[in-house]
This record gives sequence, structure tokens and C-alpha cells, in this order.
Amino acid sequence: MAGQSTGVGAFDEVLKIRYEKGIVDALNQEQPVLNLMKKETEGWSGKQVTFPGKLTRNFAAAATAEGGNLHDAGAQAYKDFVIPVKYNHGRIQLTAAVMKASENSKGAFARALGSEIDGLVLDLANYRGRVVMGYGASVLCLTNGDPGTTTTITVDSPLGVAGSVNGNKYIQPGMYVAVLNPSGPAIRAGGARTVSTVAADGNSFTISAAADAAVADNDWVVIANSATSTTLADTTTNLEQMGLLGIVDGTTYVSTFHGIDRSASPGTQLQSVVISSVGALSADVIQRGIDSVYQKARGKTSHLIMEHATRRAYLTMMENDRRYMGASLMKPDAGSAAAKMADLRFGEIPIVVDKDCPYGTIFGVEADTMTRWILTEGEWADETGAILRFVANQDSYEAIYRIFDNFSCENGARNFRLDGITVNAVVVHLN
Repeated sequence: MAGQSTGVGAFDEVLKIRYEKGIVDALNQEQPVLNLMKKETEGWSGKQVTFPGKLTRNFAAAATAEGGNLHDAGAQAYKDFVIPVKYNHGRIQLTAAVMKASENSKGAFARALGSEIDGLVLDLANYRGRVVMGYGASVLCLTNGDPGTTTTITVDSPLGVAGSVNGNKYIQPGMYVAVLNPSGPAIRAGGARTVSTVAADGNSFTISAAADAAVADNDWVVIANSATSTTLADTTTNLEQMGLLGIVDGTTYVSTFHGIDRSASPGTQLQSVVISSVGALSADVIQRGIDSVYQKARGKTSHLIMEHATRRAYLTMMENDRRYMGASLMKPDAGSAAAKMADLRFGEIPIVVDKDCPYGTIFGVEADTMTRWILTEGEWADETGAILRFVANQDSYEAIYRIFDNFSCENGARNFRLDGITVNAVVVHLN
């Protein structure tokens, strides 16, 4: 027993030294939108950050008559932002057989552990990539019609954004899901199910047991903690970080934004410019968004964020303007820098392409207005003095990796969103 304890301690060291920082670095590379945000680690008080935000001007600044009365004293209006911490965890498990086989070689252990760590990084990146595009509710998609008491769930609207293409984009075989009534929200009777298969056409998935009869059109599909989850608390609902759909919004997705009511003055100053039902993309509508945030709040758009299909719509918009000249006449190239996933620009504004951005949507952001509040950047849980913990009733050990943070925007009016852009979306299921 003493020998095994020593071995576990050595494996702890490999995890801590070799892999901890590597996970953070790899995650940041996979999440371009997170990298745009300012990082802030100060200001936490318990489980939240609270700070005042200026929402209106002092209207006592105005013209007066010579010798006339001054305007009544005014003041700028402030309200407190309350940013709660949100928790993400990843977990790996190793059998004692693997550990014992490599007990005398950290290098051998590292090779055995490598696939688990690489998988954890990819899974966390995929998960957080979706989260940063959402609005905190954790909606994967919406049910499309009443499935009745069958095992096939037809879906649309990935991320809860209206659209008929690739509704099962974020559904994976083996995943635990629950269907919620959006009113409340409340979990439908019968609780969670296990995903059995995912349709290649993007329109449906099958589950381990028939859906509850109460499931209705446009119900939410969310992640559940286990196959036996029966309560809302056993799902990810409203536990995720605040993403771009909530940050760059009027009141469509998030009416109360970090404790401030956007629908009532002075909270209306937090409403972003949203141009809906765009249709065919044009330079004019993009410039309209850029001009609108500048006129409204002196916003200066620093980045345009979109999914690949929207970038193709942007390229199509410019096709008639392309010219071949000189040597290129003999070897014309119909592509663009996008073929090598290189940066494109609108004017001098860089275009950030993200696979998790909603279809037919462009976010125009002033990156300096957005903050990632970090309580824990990324670490292995080791409060007991050891990273690896014994798994009850098994000859195995597990390790837990965690990230505690949340995202905010101090001035939503300096950002804009274009919705309903006509795109030729390709059904690509994320692995």
C-alpha cells in the first residue's frame, strides 16, 4: 500500500507540472472570442464581482441665458453590475493497472495520460466555445414539433437561435439530455434521457427511452448531469457563463443583464444595436451597424465575429468586384485568404471566424468593453493534498480540472448584432 501511495504522489507531480498550464494554453488557442476579452482577476467578493456602471449622462450641462438661472444640479446615473461566478469542471479517470505499469517511469505515465489530457482539452474547448456564444441558459437546440411518445426527437434552432439547419449540432451520442418547458423553465416529466444516435442530416437524434407526452414544440434541449436527472438543478440550465447572445442584445435573450433591467431606464442604455431580418448580406448593412453604435454610444467596432457560412456570404458579396491582373491572368485563383483560414477584414476591422457562432449572425464588438472575470484560470483540484483521488468501489483514480469565471460587458450599446443573414449553411456535426 505504501508503494502505491508513493506512485500516486509521483503521478500528481506529473499532472501539476507537466499538464496544468498546458491545458490553459491549449484552451485559449481554441477559443478566439475569449482571447478578445480583457482578463480581470481582481474584485471578487465571495462568489461575485460588484461594480457600478454609468448608464446616463448629467443633463444639467446645457446653455443658459446671460445672468440667468443655472440648471438644477444633475448627476450621472449609476447601477451596480453583479457578476456571479460560474463553474466549469472536467474529469479524467485512470485505472490502477495503467498506473502500476508505468509506476517507475514518469515518461510512460505521461504517454498513458496524454490521450486523456488531450481529450479533456478538446472537450472543454468545444463546451466553452458554445457557451461563449450563448446567453447563459445552456440551450443546445429547440424541439421541432411534438415528438409524441417516441424515441426520435426532431430539432432545429441550434443555441436557441431561429433556424432550420443542423439543429443537432451540439448533440453527441452518449450525452445526457433533458427537455425543458421554457416557461419557468421546468424539466418535463420523466427526466433525462441518454442520446443513442445523431442523424447525419442534422435534424434529429434518438434517445434511450420514449419522450414524455408533455414535450412540445420549441421546448429547450439542455445537458443533464446523469441519465437519472429529474430536477432542473440536475441540468446546466442557467448555470453557464454569459455569452455573446446575452452580451450583445437588446431584450431578446437576456432582459436582466447581470442584475440590471435592460427594459427600463436607465438600463436601456445597456441595449445593443440589433438589426434583425437582414437577408442578403451587404457592405451597407455592416456599415449601418458600425455607424449606429458610434452614433449611439461612440462605439468603435474592433472586431466582426461570424460563423464560416456567414464568412462565405461575405466573400460572395464581393465576387463581382474581384479582378485578375498581370501574371494572375494565366493562373487565376478563385479563392481568397479564407482558403488557408487566414484573416479577412472589412475596412481595417478584422473578421474573427468561430465555428460556434450562430448561423446567419454577425457580432460587431468593441473588445475593450468586454471582460472575462477570472476566479480560477484553470487548475487541478488538490485541496486534500493530492490531485489523484481514489474512485469508490473501483481500483481506479480520478482527477478534476476546473475553471471558475464569467463574462460581462460594461457598455452593451457600443456593440451591435446582425441577425437573419441569408447563408448557405453546411450540416457539419461537431466532434
